[in-house]
Amino acid sequence: MMRIEEIRNLCEPEFSQERNKELCLKIQYIDEGGIFRIDRDIFAKNYRLNPLECLDVALEKIKSNDVGFKNRFSSNFWPGDKMFSRDFSRSIIICRGKCNLDRAFTTIMRHSDKICLMNHHPKTIFLLSDKWNNETFKRYEKSLLEYTLRHNVWYIFLLVTMYGYTQIPFLPNDREKLQNLRYEEIEDDY
Repeated sequence: MMRIEEIRNLCEPEFSQERNKELCLKIQYIDEGGIFRIDRDIFAKNYRLNPLECLDVALEKIKSNDVGFKNRFSSNFWPGDKMFSRDFSRSIIICRGKCNLDRAFTTIMRHSDKICLMNHHPKTIFLLSDKWNNETFKRYEKSLLEYTLRHNVWYIFLLVTMYGYTQIPFLPNDREKLQNLRYEEIEDDY
């Protein structure tokens, strides 16, 4: 009989950067390859840790204000950066542990307000989360779409588990696909 941990240890080499190479290649054009830095410096940095543990290590570095860690990304971080004080067009929001998805989306909305005024291109917000709830997402979906169509703010949602991470489909991995909808009015489905 084998314990789950023993089986997980057999998967360890698969937790390396190569595991998500295909996903990173799909996402890379949205944010000029920022996903590769996230994959390398958060998820594949320590192959002895599973992806959730890697996310915990990143959170510790962010909360302790590890400037070297933060500067590798040229990004704002939450939690960690007070009101996203740095002028970056990329942000990384981490929803893990006691943080709930509603709080993370509220933060995303506040930050979207701020970066939509920037002249930077592209503007991208990554959500790295160990939880997902469709009902919570639906409350923010219309506003997120409006930020995308009006201000070219792109959202990449990654669901992180002990075994890896995957993209939660929301927007296409091609900014050009919604170009023709830029001034389209969005109405609720009901």
